Amino acid sequence: MAALPDLTLTPRAVPRKLSVSGQRRSRKAQDFMLTISMFYGIMVSKFFQEDEHHGLPHFHVRYAGSKASIAIDDARVFAGQFPPKQLRLVQAWVEIHRDEPLADWELATVGEQPYKIAPLQ
Repeated sequence: MAALPDLTLTPRAVPRKLSVSGQRRSRKAQDFMLTISMFYGIMVSKFFQEDEHHGLPHFHVRYAGSKASIAIDDARVFAGQFPPKQLRLVQAWVEIHRDEPLADWELATVGEQPYKIAPLQ
């Protein structure tokens, strides 16, 4: 089994980001990204104390320039776009690890560091 990368917190590379409405908002001191899992070139991340999706338990995925926000409860894309093949892999990962992303989401929303989650194998 391949080792997961170091999960050290890092400030976001982009100083400002777009909200769901498309308007820019300033970066908060708590706006940190943490990679919680990686598999098949897909990076699964969580932003600390993010409020743009109004409390909907979710995480973010990136793959080859595509980005999306994924709801934990049903693994649907509710923001952004993601390639269908990679989305099916993410959905399988959520099905296998459903309780873990939800626990990580709860930790991150109160500013605590989420745990690493095993990749899809």
